[in-house]
Amino acid sequence: MKSYQIAIWVTTLYLVFYTLTPHLNIASQITIAMFLGSPFMVAWMVLSILIQADPSQKTLTDGSWYEDYTPKNSEPLG
Repeated sequence: MKSYQIAIWVTTLYLVFYTLTPHLNIASQITIAMFLGSPFMVAWMVLSILIQADPSQKTLTDGSWYEDYTPKNSEPLG
């Protein structure tokens, strides 16, 4: 497993646990602390993806705007 996938899983599990804290009767101080820490978790995840993920081989000059976009889909209607 690539290290940026670990960041995705850890951050996702952290935020799922955060959303469950009121239902699990966890102290509000812990919920507040998790709320304050969540932007750092998301920033860590985003930076991990941007730094470690493989860049796309497609370029804007090829007519590729997104990874799943193909120029044949951009033909005008009618």
